[in-house]
Amino acid sequence: MTKAIAKRVRNEGKGMSDAMNPSNLSRAPSDESSDSLDSAPPRVSVLMPVYNGEQYLEEAADSILAQTFRDFEFLIMNDGSTDRTGEHLDRLAARDDRIRVFHRKNRGIIDTLNEMLQLARAPLIARMDADDVALPERFARQVRYLDEHPECVSVGTDIMLIDPDGHDIVARTFPTTHEEIDQALLLGATPYCHPATMFRRETVLEIGGYHDDCLHAEDLDLFLRLGEVGRLGNLPDPLFKHREHFGMVGVKHARIQGESTRRILLEAHERRGLTPPESVRRLVFDPLPPAEKHRNWSRWALAVGNVATARKHALAAFRLQPFSRSTWKVLIGCAVSGTKIGNRLVASRLANP
Repeated sequence: MTKAIAKRVRNEGKGMSDAMNPSNLSRAPSDESSDSLDSAPPRVSVLMPVYNGEQYLEEAADSILAQTFRDFEFLIMNDGSTDRTGEHLDRLAARDDRIRVFHRKNRGIIDTLNEMLQLARAPLIARMDADDVALPERFARQVRYLDEHPECVSVGTDIMLIDPDGHDIVARTFPTTHEEIDQALLLGATPYCHPATMFRRETVLEIGGYHDDCLHAEDLDLFLRLGEVGRLGNLPDPLFKHREHFGMVGVKHARIQGESTRRILLEAHERRGLTPPESVRRLVFDPLPPAEKHRNWSRWALAVGNVATARKHALAAFRLQPFSRSTWKVLIGCAVSGTKIGNRLVASRLANP
């Protein structure tokens, strides 16, 4: 990468404010008496923003506290939740002195993440979402990888997709080399799972943090810019469970996410002096109706033999669209699973819904 590109990336700090206003934050009661901030900085700061996340919050937090790598602080920012998230967080903060909870008015995910980057004390940042699950070896493996690869600025992992009830759907494998990851990012693909990544705080601050004009695609923009100043990597093991549900950004805000993604990709190509392919110029994200989401979950699960999960979502699709040909196709696939014809359907991954 040329020095000119690196300089442009570092000067594009559109998301970071010059200074935080501490009066906008309140801390969990247990933080006020904690002496943890007087100790040496930890190796890792975990950043978990949350807004109205009470449903899965404790499961997500427990998975962080169960990490075999113990040298971390756990920052959780309640971004103006209107449910009982705040109560859950204060109870969590009382359980473990590594947890630092902050409450504030709602300002959105990008502003929240940038503020948390400023609050973090560790050189390594582990992202986490309040509806996901980190497997116990995640931090240990990622810290070891970054220690052994100083040229790497961010590392992710393969993931297991789970459904709203926490049942396995399908494992997702990602490319592991920088070149493969960077090329996939430039095409708008998904070679990274944002909440499963660990990255170097100093590098992210140098390139301006998360840009506040990248609504619902701030992670894509960040990783494209990181890939212009350092190397990206992925661990070839599923160390993270990423939950699919109807409240996720890609479901609720698909069109806005698509618009942001297209602009981010065009800007990245321009920064690098590349001509964007037609697929990028025409990129559009259409929101999927609930029945199609259930059919997708059913297809993916059936293709890898998770028959119980597949049947559950096929029936859910049937309840929503009982006369849909696509629905009947996944129902039949589930019904004959294990028979010769079922094995042929699974082998074809039900490619023609």
